[in-house]
Amino acid sequence: MRRSKADTARTRERIVETASEQFRRHGISDAGLSRLMAAAGLTHGGFYRHFASKDQLVSEACHKALLSLTDGLAARVAGKSRNQALPLLLEKYLSRNHRDQPATGCVLAARAASLLAPMRPRMVSCVWPD
Repeated sequence: MRRSKADTARTRERIVETASEQFRRHGISDAGLSRLMAAAGLTHGGFYRHFASKDQLVSEACHKALLSLTDGLAARVAGKSRNQALPLLLEKYLSRNHRDQPATGCVLAARAASLLAPMRPRMVSCVWPD
């Protein structure tokens, strides 16, 4: 039985949400597709019905995570002056809760090392030329 476009869209969104959490919790390279799909309540085989590659999912999941973070921070300071907003942003971003729960925090802070890993050889050659 074929699924409706709405069902397919909801499933895709569930995969992206789960991936966003899994990437922040375990890292991009350590969040294998089998584990990720199982966490979403799906089988590994269904992944390629929704995405061309893991890279496509990484891009969408990280984008979603950043939008969620920025939307949450924007809501926190809505209607506040700059002088009021900055302490509120810092309080939230630097809080123990944010630090101790990487699965719901900032994808850049949680996974900076894995996001920069492909660039590391180029960065080293820029800093220490041969």
